[in-house]
Amino acid sequence: LDWMEEAKLISRQQGRGTFVTDPASKESTRRFNRLRDASGAILRVDAHMIAISTSPASKTEAARLDMGPEQRVTRMSKLASAQGRPILFEQIAVPTDLFPMLAGNEGAESPCYDLLEFAQRSGVLIGRGDERISIGVAEGEVASHLGVSPGTPLLVLDRTIRTIENRPAEWRVAWCNLGPHHYLAELS
Repeated sequence: LDWMEEAKLISRQQGRGTFVTDPASKESTRRFNRLRDASGAILRVDAHMIAISTSPASKTEAARLDMGPEQRVTRMSKLASAQGRPILFEQIAVPTDLFPMLAGNEGAESPCYDLLEFAQRSGVLIGRGDERISIGVAEGEVASHLGVSPGTPLLVLDRTIRTIENRPAEWRVAWCNLGPHHYLAELS
């Protein structure tokens, strides 16, 4: 039970009992959403898919997703805006065999991608993740989508999310131009 609680599969409440966590719940979504507005509330963003494609994994994708280069990944680019201003450009890669419903959407009206939603639809249980935080600069496509000059300093979030079996389910790199907003890391 301790392990299941640590993996956020259950929650225990003294005097009330033990409850199974709904993977699509707001509590689960909050686990991976660390962007906050000036008051500290979860930052509400409008995100839309820019591009989606499926092909063999690149050398970097294969390394980050613990897969062979002959295996296929589905790649997505997303842009998120808050208060009418682009703040986050993301490039995402997922193993196509874990989320087959994403493949074949090239050129079509792309589905709005949400890891927890697609994991639930695919029967994949999400366990934990790790995130590297660094400072980078806007270049090319990133600068263009965020509407900033090349060389502008940006927060870079490099995240890998794993299943409860410890298999990488998603590798995501996000370039953030947060302005008055911030990233919150909760320590426990």
